[in-house]
Amino acid sequence: MNRENKMDPYLETISTFDRQASAYQQKYMNVAHYADGLNYLLTGLGKDAAVLEIGCGPGNVTMYLLDKRTDLRVTAVDAAAGMLSLARENVPTADFLLMDAREIGQINNKFDAIICAFLLPYLADEDSERLLSDCYYKLKPDGHFYISTMEDEYSKSGYRYSSDGKDRCYMYFYTADDLQKKLSNSGFNVRFLKRQPFPPNAMATATDLIIIAAKNE
Repeated sequence: MNRENKMDPYLETISTFDRQASAYQQKYMNVAHYADGLNYLLTGLGKDAAVLEIGCGPGNVTMYLLDKRTDLRVTAVDAAAGMLSLARENVPTADFLLMDAREIGQINNKFDAIICAFLLPYLADEDSERLLSDCYYKLKPDGHFYISTMEDEYSKSGYRYSSDGKDRCYMYFYTADDLQKKLSNSGFNVRFLKRQPFPPNAMATATDLIIIAAKNE
């Protein structure tokens, strides 16, 4: 992939999140709508568990987890500097790194849980498969992998615009069947799956999909 190409959909999406970070925080900071899946994940984590969040945005999920469990050791990464700036302010007790989700193989540590909350909608099919494989190898034995995404047919992927119409990002959709196959191929066993409506303030029509899988070892 030529990351110098200004039309690269990844670079355009990262730039959009950089510019729209404050607006995103205002709309999506409260993740109570996703409490069922997040709480299920927490029940499987032991004391002082090491957690990696990929695509952390303004730290909304990390904040939720640490509000529930102050013992967790959370490392969170995002490719948008504007998002990371907000995350560091919102959750000063976590460690944050500026990093593309496609480069997590560079992280040397292993984790008890990895979280990808609404990251997959911004990764193309081949990159999502590589991410699942990378996450498998970054998890400790019996580690847990949390995914939330928007369920729809992949053929409906394409550009979506911000509410003010000034920015756009390229969004990819996946079905539960597709993700379960990808997870199985990567060595995961699905433990939790839930579909639910979008939050009331979201401007979208797809269905939220939450999956939690365990590493088979």
